[in-house]
Amino acid sequence: MIDPNNCEHKRKHSYYVGTQIQNNEELISQKTKKKKQNEKTDKKNINNKKGIEKDIKPKIGFQIDSKNEKGNTLVNTNQKKKKNDNGNEKIKNEKGIVLNKEIRFKKEIFTGTNEEKEKNKEKQKEKQKEKEKQKEKQKQKQRQNNNYNERIQIENELLPLNHPIIFELLQNFKSEIENYQHHKKESERLAKKNPSPLSFQDICNKLKNNEFKNVVVMCGAGISVAAGIPDFRSANGLYKQLDGYELPYPEAIFDISYFKDKPHPFFRLSKKLFPGNFVPTKTHYFFRLLQKKRILRMIFTQNIDTLERVAGIKDQYLVEAHGSFGKATCVKCKKKYGQNFIKPFIFKDQIPKCVNCDGVVKPDIVFFGESVPKRFRIQKNIDFPKADLLLVIGTSLVVQPFCSLIEEVSPSCPRLLINRETVRRFSSEFNIFSQILGGEGGGGFKFDLEDNYRDIKWIGECDDGIQKMVDLCGWNQEFDEILKEREILFKKKKQNKVEEMGKLVENEKEKEKEKEKEKEKEKEKEKEKEKEKEKEKEKD
Repeated sequence: MIDPNNCEHKRKHSYYVGTQIQNNEELISQKTKKKKQNEKTDKKNINNKKGIEKDIKPKIGFQIDSKNEKGNTLVNTNQKKKKNDNGNEKIKNEKGIVLNKEIRFKKEIFTGTNEEKEKNKEKQKEKQKEKEKQKEKQKQKQRQNNNYNERIQIENELLPLNHPIIFELLQNFKSEIENYQHHKKESERLAKKNPSPLSFQDICNKLKNNEFKNVVVMCGAGISVAAGIPDFRSANGLYKQLDGYELPYPEAIFDISYFKDKPHPFFRLSKKLFPGNFVPTKTHYFFRLLQKKRILRMIFTQNIDTLERVAGIKDQYLVEAHGSFGKATCVKCKKKYGQNFIKPFIFKDQIPKCVNCDGVVKPDIVFFGESVPKRFRIQKNIDFPKADLLLVIGTSLVVQPFCSLIEEVSPSCPRLLINRETVRRFSSEFNIFSQILGGEGGGGFKFDLEDNYRDIKWIGECDDGIQKMVDLCGWNQEFDEILKEREILFKKKKQNKVEEMGKLVENEKEKEKEKEKEKEKEKEKEKEKEKEKEKEKEKD
């Protein structure tokens, strides 16, 4: 048994308790140290997140009058803070000189030369441009993803068969299948009946003998190349000439989503393409000849240059599938404007703005992402089934829905292509019904196939092909009379050019005079500065 009154036992017990208390105190002190260290690290992390840079703070140990190797003054940061009578802080250095608070908070301690500053500015500009390009690419990806998500949402929505939308779609699909099957059977029958295909001479002979009464024309940018307007997709086309426009991709200049963000590139290009700068070609006046002979059913054009109208084609014979510069609409409030409203803005390198809402006024040109005009949808169902000759001139037949129009004519209608190259050859990929139903049916021209009985091609320049056609038809006198109007337009254009050149010369002379005046003013300023310097020297 341990005696509680024993002194040695008490001594040992007190020693044990004391050591235990010391150990507890040491543990507590260690924990507090760790807490403080963690708090310091947390503060550093917070400062780094806020973007506070260590280099911005002035370095310790510099004297106020000391200089670095480049000769730039350095700021002393061994400063002591004291409070004056008002309670405001006074900042002093080791020598006791009072410093301004501005010195303490200076971000740029080392001042570089002007050349270095200019280089830094150029680098910053380049970085900003790269960031803008990256942002544009990200926006495009977001738009694509949004469109994809919207499409998925629509596809995932289950509508009942009784729904009017589903009923209408099924009816349209049924009629399309019936038309496809009818066209396929009819084309097979005609191919057996006419084993040898038509020739270019055969088409011209039928035109000469007035066998064609409803000629439908499909034309593209190729017919305006001779007028000085570039086409889009050739080696020297418009999309190859847009390097200086800083576009993410060439087609963006006609993309409605890109136009809403940045309309400047389109209006810069519009100055070159605007109507009034060009004269119609022989091909345009050939359409006028067909109109005069009353055998023209309709012209479906992809062009936005309005040269068909300049050549004298009436509105009732013209469908502008991709719109034109003839009219304009406000993007916001949809107010309509004429060509004369937007013209002065475009030629002054300005963006036309709406009078009502200050929105951008866009020419009625169909951009990527916009629907085709209502007139196009109506007339294609009226004119193509009644066509007895289809002329396809100067188009690549790439853009939908225009390129699929060649399938809208009846199987007995001949199809003549006049183009620089062969386009849209026959393939089952061009027709979805051939993929669904099977068989050899498809879309496109059958120039080199055995069952071809109606497709003819003439490869070369559009104006050359038209001239040969006129010669074979014997329409030279009538065509030459119509072309006299073209010569008058050429003369007017030359006169306008001479007047414009005269104005340019006058403007250049005025600019030279202004430059001379500015030089004289600069010389006078230099003389005044020299006089002031001499006066200061005399005073000294």
